[in-house]
Amino acid sequence: MTMSREPGSGSLRTGLRESHAHVAMLGRELWALALHDCTSREELLDRIAREAARRREAREPGWLIAAGVRVEAWGEPRWPTMRELDLCCPDRACFVRGFDYHSCAVNRRAFEHAGLHDASPNPPGGVICRDADAAPTGLLLEAAYARVRDAVPEPTRGQWKEMLRLGLATFASHGFSQVDDLLSQPWLGAVLAELHDAGELPLRVRLYVPWERIGEEASAAREYSRPGWVELGGGKAFADGTLNSRTAWMLEPYRDPLPGQPLGSALMPETALRRAMEVCSEAGARLAVHAIGDGAVRAVLNAREATPGARVRIEHAEIIDASDVPRFAALGVTCSVQPCHLLYDSEVLGHQLPARLHRVLPLRDLLSSGLVPGEGLVFGSDAPIVRPDPGDSVVAATLRRRAGVPATCAVAPDQAISAEVAWACFGPTTPA
Repeated sequence: MTMSREPGSGSLRTGLRESHAHVAMLGRELWALALHDCTSREELLDRIAREAARRREAREPGWLIAAGVRVEAWGEPRWPTMRELDLCCPDRACFVRGFDYHSCAVNRRAFEHAGLHDASPNPPGGVICRDADAAPTGLLLEAAYARVRDAVPEPTRGQWKEMLRLGLATFASHGFSQVDDLLSQPWLGAVLAELHDAGELPLRVRLYVPWERIGEEASAAREYSRPGWVELGGGKAFADGTLNSRTAWMLEPYRDPLPGQPLGSALMPETALRRAMEVCSEAGARLAVHAIGDGAVRAVLNAREATPGARVRIEHAEIIDASDVPRFAALGVTCSVQPCHLLYDSEVLGHQLPARLHRVLPLRDLLSSGLVPGEGLVFGSDAPIVRPDPGDSVVAATLRRRAGVPATCAVAPDQAISAEVAWACFGPTTPA
């Protein structure tokens, strides 16, 4: 097993806990055309065209799925259009997924496979981006993105099992002995149990399922649960979108917001969040809530304050208003963050939220307010959104910038913490 190496030292780390990831999706991502290192739209289109030509020559059927695109890091942050993708991939559906799993660009075939057409209205909670003539550009956000994602042919159970093995092995290679899977597929528990019984499960897995099905999942867990190895962790809800899609729910406007959405997208109002907490509590489970923007974080904290006894984790919490920081410890809410996202989001933060940079990942303030490393404040990666190397989060938490970047580029440098404390946030390997 390859262990995690602490940046700047020779020490190896084992027994780590990855508090927010998607195990099977990491394996599936590793099967897709990787575009995380693309630096421009032109390069992306060239690589799509070459891959489409290769598959055409090899007579390979199926969609062309590409992943990992980070448009905000390009000199010209513009997605490829539907027409551009049609030209470089004319003979099959092409689905180009943003690294945040909340956005995509598609060609005409993929658009229509999802049941969409030029006059389709925005689905609830989603955006079909359009040009000046009201024609779809091919860029889809949130629920519109999900329409195409759900139209992609599902892998067979055997393929999923191989993808799952690949994902598990990848986490184990980084020194993790436990992973919290934060949006588990309906089949995941049963397949993990099979791997456990066959002696092929290299680490513990805690499953978090859509909160709406927490009751039925609690019943199913009686069959797949393998105490200490495969267990139900709780339910999952989404309060907002993402920064790169400009759909994270903010207290103050984006500098260049989506039309009609100056503060991003509130995917669940406080009333709905309270209902999700109540449903999970009735099932004896905790609720993990995706909340990136400071508006979403506040809404979750408000809902928790109005729902006594609920066990809640806030996932991501990338921007937190100063007045909300002490509420985590006071309400017993776990703050589950991924500092490594700072290495990927620095451009969009600077472009879109220059006035809120001082509130990005306020780790030092959270610890000072009473959160304990590895208990109230826990670290993960959100892989496959970004790579699962825990050293990335340690770099981000201690330097507040990418390694090798000038110190003047650090984001909220006063919120830096020590490497020792950062590593402590990757433990212990027990349910949070």
